[in-house]
Amino acid sequence: MSDLFTLFPTFIYKNNLSQHKELKKKYVPELIELFKKEPNKKASWAKFCNSWQDIDFFVNEPKKADLLENAIRPHIHQWFKIFNLSCFNYKIIYWFNVHTSEMYQETHDHMPSHNVLCGIYYLQLNKEDNPVVFVPHQTLYQTHLRTIGITSNHKDLGFDSSKILEIKEGDLLLFTPDSKHLAPRAKQNHKEYRISLSFNVAIT
Repeated sequence: MSDLFTLFPTFIYKNNLSQHKELKKKYVPELIELFKKEPNKKASWAKFCNSWQDIDFFVNEPKKADLLENAIRPHIHQWFKIFNLSCFNYKIIYWFNVHTSEMYQETHDHMPSHNVLCGIYYLQLNKEDNPVVFVPHQTLYQTHLRTIGITSNHKDLGFDSSKILEIKEGDLLLFTPDSKHLAPRAKQNHKEYRISLSFNVAIT
């Protein structure tokens, strides 16, 4: 009997938050207002992206994060349980992303740092929008096959996650800090906003 081993996979956790309607109602209107007031705002790490971030949303009013933390923390703890991680103290570092249909983020990861885990939560995601796309650490074999004219229809030999993960509004994604990912521009132009919360879980 033959065995096929998929060694060293990229782990992606996905769950649709039951509190999504309440979260969207609470945060989205204020984020859109902030975007309209300061449309060119971006974080220092996004200098090569056409992007918008707010890293100070909870700084002056930390209690504003309570609703989010109550929704997200159980999933963070579930990740710790799945992988049987030893106990440690951590903090959650949040920032919001607001994108029009023309905006995007280039391929990046969240290393190096004290990050143990990373996440994305989609507060608003339209049908015309593209969600996050994860890319493999190595694509040498896939590229080699394509170069010599051989095609493959196997998910483990893909170049990205776009045809594997079905991400929708309200979904929470957790992933390791070394996971390479990008945020493509929308499939087509539209007038709404793609709004997501990103966060790092960092050891303290």
